[in-house]
Amino acid sequence: MKKKNRNLTRKFHMKKIVLFVAVCVIIVGGLTGCSVRKYKSHWNAVAFVHSNTSQKANMSFSSFEGTIVYELNCKGENEVLHYSSTLESGSADVFYDNSGEKVLMFSVKNGSDANGFVRDLQKGKIYIIVEATEKCTEGQFKFEIINEVGN
Repeated sequence: MKKKNRNLTRKFHMKKIVLFVAVCVIIVGGLTGCSVRKYKSHWNAVAFVHSNTSQKANMSFSSFEGTIVYELNCKGENEVLHYSSTLESGSADVFYDNSGEKVLMFSVKNGSDANGFVRDLQKGKIYIIVEATEKCTEGQFKFEIINEVGN
């Protein structure tokens, strides 16, 4: 009888240990920022200011290298993505993904600027990916979801 109780006690303690380890793994994963984001940002910048809300994203900088990803939310029909950018030197490609496919939105380089719209957006998340192909200086990028009917 004692041996049977000892085996039950061991099994109970093993289950507690396994449960404790599983909880620890989940907690550590959550605290370390494990994410399932589709695109990752990795950049180096000087005098860098940026913001991202559900409808707007912007960045301005003295110098920028790398990739930054913004996430906007398209709420439905008649919404378009307005973009504008200026860049003193360097070059960057800007992509968007609204349907599972990364599509080139525009490119800027060495003193150029860009201004335009992306239409035919689907309801849901829109990823905007700014990739510096060369070190960029004195630049600004702005993105905003607006209602086309209101314009």
